[in-house]
Amino acid sequence: MPDSIISVGDVARERVSGRFGIVTDVPPSDARRAGKNARSRARLIRGPKEAWWSGCAGLEQMVPADLGGGFRFGQFVKRISGDKKQTGMMLEYAGGRYTMLCADAKCYPKGTKYAAGKWYRADETAEASAGERDLFLFKLNTIHTGAEYAANLAAARAKWDREGLGEASKRFMPFWKRILLGVGDNPGVTWGARLRTAYSPAPSINFYTEHPEELHDNMFCFFDLSKEPGGPALSVFLKKAAWIPERAAALFPGNRDKKFYMDGHWTMIPLAHKNDEELSAVADALIDMYKSAGVK
Repeated sequence: MPDSIISVGDVARERVSGRFGIVTDVPPSDARRAGKNARSRARLIRGPKEAWWSGCAGLEQMVPADLGGGFRFGQFVKRISGDKKQTGMMLEYAGGRYTMLCADAKCYPKGTKYAAGKWYRADETAEASAGERDLFLFKLNTIHTGAEYAANLAAARAKWDREGLGEASKRFMPFWKRILLGVGDNPGVTWGARLRTAYSPAPSINFYTEHPEELHDNMFCFFDLSKEPGGPALSVFLKKAAWIPERAAALFPGNRDKKFYMDGHWTMIPLAHKNDEELSAVADALIDMYKSAGVK
């Protein structure tokens, strides 16, 4: 079975050892980075302390194992508790409770949550929709194609349209394109669309590093539109205050907003009170900051 069919979200088994798990990462190999488009390894996870890398050539897809209670290993399940909903893939089931792989953690477990006993009630579950499964797999994956980021930027704009921000979205695009002229229009490298996290969709500017899959770590800033009492506003969330030079300090009066980053820094631009020239000046300031910050 060729390695190209192994993808994130598969339940796969090593042909020789028989070990199996859910595929959480299929990063590009050195050959692919050289332009040969080859994939050589996959990361699998079986449980809280069972995660490993394996050669794709030695893997095969498998029929998910029966966990009991009508559940199977790797089965999509949507946990519902009050007004909270969380999609995951089943790992273990016992005594009416289960553990699951959580996409926002990128791999399971995150920290010591499993050791602390993250077991969920099986009677608080519902079937995950096709859209929820697709979003889960996008979140679970770490590397995406440029077309995927373009599609998710479109999804972010569609969300703004649904919120009645269509005109503001149109004003955002020239601002966005001006920034890309300065930092590079390379989706998945210099920019992304923040849909892998628990937060709302938002386009982001990223640094290119040797580990492009770590987009959160490489993020320079991200943008969002919202309705405000004075009209639609564009928010710019910058990752580090150290990247704000003195000449641009007035642009970022709202620092340390812990709702977004513990060390986050942001500014809100009231679009109704900014003309195109002023927006261009903000874009140019961000480009200057990006270039002076460099790769950290």
